[in-house]
Amino acid sequence: MIEKTLYNLTRIPTDKLLHSFYGTLVYSVVALANPIVALITVAALAVTKEIYDYTQSNHTASWQDVVATVGIPGILTLGYYI
Repeated sequence: MIEKTLYNLTRIPTDKLLHSFYGTLVYSVVALANPIVALITVAALAVTKEIYDYTQSNHTASWQDVVATVGIPGILTLGYYI
């Protein structure tokens, strides 16, 4: 079971891991002031980045990148208010 989980984790594309890392990094800094504002900030940055990718990088925008960026901060925000 653990080996299968580790194998599946190694299959996550590096691009998605970077989105998760930077989204969580921005969230952790802004969340010191307000977790909701932090989540909104991360979501706005993620969408802005994908708009940039769409307009500048031959239409390579991906909704999965937005989900990867906002996923962990969303879970952290939910955990903060539960």
